[in-house]
Amino acid sequence: MHLPAYLLMTFFSLLFFSSVAEAKSVSYHKSWQVKKRADAIVEVLTDYNRYCDSGCRYRYPSVKQALILPYKRTNTSFYVWTFVEDVKDSEWFSHVTVKKSGNRTVIQFSMVSEKQGETLERISKRPHDPVFDSCVTRYEITEIFQEGRFLLSKLSFSAKVTISGLIALFSGAVEDGFADTGKAIIENVQKGREKR
Repeated sequence: MHLPAYLLMTFFSLLFFSSVAEAKSVSYHKSWQVKKRADAIVEVLTDYNRYCDSGCRYRYPSVKQALILPYKRTNTSFYVWTFVEDVKDSEWFSHVTVKKSGNRTVIQFSMVSEKQGETLERISKRPHDPVFDSCVTRYEITEIFQEGRFLLSKLSFSAKVTISGLIALFSGAVEDGFADTGKAIIENVQKGREKR
């Protein structure tokens, strides 16, 4: 049986786009040892209004603008809006939590749900149009002591995004972006002021 060329083209187009549409997860992890206390590191990592790609106190690759929203803001829970200019521009809201237990502090940025994004759009007048299906960034800071004296902090950075559609074809660029972000994070932490 011989199929007409247009049917073959349609079949291969459907096959291609169905494989592209599948969700794909991209993860990254990096750790450093830093001679700074956890509070000083937390201060840098949560100073989100001062993050952008260039011209801000702290560099964050591809970020054109970052804002902390006043909505339901506390020291341990708040919302941020991020505008990234890249291959495809993207704007989204994340919920940030800061949890401390003993000598360990965890900061997590989790992209909000679509419904939560709509609420934050109305409140902030900022768009929620992410290129990712989900995005979680996590920082873990563990203070190390020796004979009761502070020695150093171990800082771990991990990020995981889920992407689908045509953007999934660029998962390598997402991985490269995470590596660049990791470099910027440690530079920012080293540049941050020590808390007294």
